Amino acid sequence: MSKSPTAAEILNQSKELNKELARRSLLGFTLYTKPDYEVNWHHALTADYLDKWIAGKIRRLIICEPPQHGKSEQVSRRVPAYILGLKPDDSIIATSYAADLASMMNRDVQRIIDDEKYNDLFPNTKLYGKNIRTLADGTWLRNSEIFEVVGRKGFYKSSGVGGAITGIGCNFGIVDDPFKNRQEANSPTIRQAVWDWYASTFYTRLRKDACILITVTRWHEDDLVGRLLKLAKEDKNADQWTVVSLPAIAEDDRPSYDIRETGQPLWPSKYSLKDLKKRKATMGNYEFSALYQQRPTPPGGAIVKRASIKWYDGELPPMVEWFAGIDTATSLKTSGHDTAIIEVARDRYGYLYVHSGTSEQMSVSTMSNQINARHVIRGFRLLLIELNNAGEAIKQRIEEIGMVSRIYPPIKGRTASTDKTARLLPVTPFIENSAILFNRADPLIVSLVEHLCLFRPGSDYDDVDAFVWAINAAISYLAIDQEETIEDSEEVKIGEDY
Repeated sequence: MSKSPTAAEILNQSKELNKELARRSLLGFTLYTKPDYEVNWHHALTADYLDKWIAGKIRRLIICEPPQHGKSEQVSRRVPAYILGLKPDDSIIATSYAADLASMMNRDVQRIIDDEKYNDLFPNTKLYGKNIRTLADGTWLRNSEIFEVVGRKGFYKSSGVGGAITGIGCNFGIVDDPFKNRQEANSPTIRQAVWDWYASTFYTRLRKDACILITVTRWHEDDLVGRLLKLAKEDKNADQWTVVSLPAIAEDDRPSYDIRETGQPLWPSKYSLKDLKKRKATMGNYEFSALYQQRPTPPGGAIVKRASIKWYDGELPPMVEWFAGIDTATSLKTSGHDTAIIEVARDRYGYLYVHSGTSEQMSVSTMSNQINARHVIRGFRLLLIELNNAGEAIKQRIEEIGMVSRIYPPIKGRTASTDKTARLLPVTPFIENSAILFNRADPLIVSLVEHLCLFRPGSDYDDVDAFVWAINAAISYLAIDQEETIEDSEEVKIGEDY
């Protein structure tokens, strides 16, 4: 009669089984090397696609996920270490939007490989024991930019997007979030620079049959992923991509790999539906659609939806305070652009009424006199004027008039350092949450609403910028000292009882 296995033997068999599972799958490897890793269904899904990518069954893979949903832990930390364990003679180039972030991921990969558990799995994959920047005395490279597998051909090279990676080739190329923020993604210059780097630098480093992995949170319809998918659609000879796109909230037209019901959150234990709806209300539909739903252009296309517009008939509540925003033309009377003024009233509950204004070509003198005249009527608490164009001249002229007339409109300059889309986006949640109302009795405000509803990235409406400055003035005013700039002020929440 055979003896029953002892508890120690069973435990040892279980450990060996876990090791074997760790060698056979990315998810098994991740759980073995990071026991506290919390696995949601979407992590298992993406790990399955990554296993196929590592095996060469998928050579072009795009994974789109919302922020903080576990993408970087899998892709930028575990995947490179796992590849070098399985294939110590293969090479990896891994990139991200910034060189310091790429270097941080590099060091994380090194720590995983140095760990005792990793050595139990892959004893033939080892790194040199000292941090050095160049080869010396036959030692192996190891620093925060590149490290080599001792005694093998494999290496890992990290770089920021746009950085130099010439002179080396790779079997696996990884691009993890090529854009840092909305400002970068909205810049046509930066988007083109990222594309040029991908096509002329990164792509040329790929060896025959190399595999590319791009993992992103979407920012813009013309970002790197947007261009690659458009190219794949237009040219059958271009790279054809397998795409795994996982919105934070499941939508009706979800792919077959998305096992959720419509409306269910992606990772409910971390981000509940209530939390996601709160984020959407705060961020606005356009921003949420891109970052969390992986749809850079939401259904309907426009940043401001007509259904979100709330009207009033021109009659204001009592005791309102007045604010204004001014967007100036590049060169008054000759630029072809109008100088726009938008006047906004705020009631005691914090609701904003976009009431009146003007948009026309005017000289510095005419514009300055008009602003002073409007201040006599309204008694503005704050005016914000864009300084980029003729704003500085108008601001100076208003101050000169004030010294003579003793009427001092409280005007502050604001330098526009982002594009119109980036400036409009923070305002859209207030429109969507019915905290901003528009005067249907004023033709200029009706025209402004039309421009808002037509506005898309790249649009150029003077009254939209004036509207943004006016709203910023109204929601920031109470937190601003006389000497404080708008940028340094604490935000005042709309809807509070002042």
